[in-house]
Amino acid sequence: MAGSRAAAAAGGAAGRGDIDERRHLTRDPDIDAVTALIAEAVAELMLPRFGHLRAEDVRSKASVSDPEDLVTVVDREMEERLTRGLRDLTPSAVVVGEEAVHKTPGLLAYMGGDDPLWLLDPLDGTRNFSRGNADFGVPSVGRFQPLAECGCAAVEYTNVLEARKEFALYYRLLPWDHAAPALILSEGGGCVEHLNGQPYRVRSGDQVTLVARDGRISRRVRGWLGGLAPA
Repeated sequence: MAGSRAAAAAGGAAGRGDIDERRHLTRDPDIDAVTALIAEAVAELMLPRFGHLRAEDVRSKASVSDPEDLVTVVDREMEERLTRGLRDLTPSAVVVGEEAVHKTPGLLAYMGGDDPLWLLDPLDGTRNFSRGNADFGVPSVGRFQPLAECGCAAVEYTNVLEARKEFALYYRLLPWDHAAPALILSEGGGCVEHLNGQPYRVRSGDQVTLVARDGRISRRVRGWLGGLAPA
């Protein structure tokens, strides 16, 4: 998987042929199988621990951009289980998980290529989950070939999609948090836009970004926040 691309690059001309062959052999995944994989992992690894984490199950993952970031044993075990399962279901695709990127930031370089790619957030809302707050999302999974996607929406996007709130604002645009739910919201009539009106893309850098139920709401809120738009 992630290592196969590096091996291909090291192989020179032969490696280039390996990558071309991987693209040729890639087929659309069995969405029912992916859904079953996620449901099984949630039932076995996530839900039994909700409200029952021990102190040693939660660790700081502080960074300059998020000094209060956390990781739990559930994040790690979910990512390991789903990474193995996605590799089994789609051997030609690279899996880029949030926790793996925390350890090896260079993995994000795969997003710059055209190879099939899964983006994986093993637990969306770790801080809430660790505190026994039910506002957390099941894993977000996005597949790109090179930019075709499918996945599960997280809590905030679901609230906007189902009109429980009109909009939400974000600044940090980690792809595993936004790529899949942004696609689902857009297909449901909503929009995810930066303050300059440009649509969110999976490779968008961190910036104030509006998640809105429809274009009318997006235009209205962007008007309120116009002073924050970059020059």
